[in-house]
Amino acid sequence: MVKIRNEIPPSISYPEDVEPAALHYPSECTEEGPVFETAAMLALFGWRNDDPGIPSLVSCSACFRRLGLWLFRKKTAGDGTEEDEASVCRLDLVGEHRDVS
Repeated sequence: MVKIRNEIPPSISYPEDVEPAALHYPSECTEEGPVFETAAMLALFGWRNDDPGIPSLVSCSACFRRLGLWLFRKKTAGDGTEEDEASVCRLDLVGEHRDVS
C-alpha cells in the first residue's frame, strides 16, 4: 500500500464507529516505509493493489470488484494543474464493494 499512497483519493469515507487513531500498527514503519493512515484504512476494508504496474487500480478478493482510484481524484491538465472535479467526490470504502449475498 505504500507504493500507491499518492494514488489514494483525498476524500474517503468509512463507518463512523471505526476510529483510525485507535488502530495499532506493529510499528510506525514497515520494510517498505512508513504506514499511512489512508493506505491502512484501504487495506482494512479489503482493498489492495495487485498490479504494481497500475498503482491506481485496487481490487477486493472477497467481492472481486476492481476499482480505479482515478475516478475519485480531480482531473489534471497537461501542465499538472487541477481543472475539473472528480467523477465521484468520495471513495466509500464499504459501499464500493459488490453485494455478494
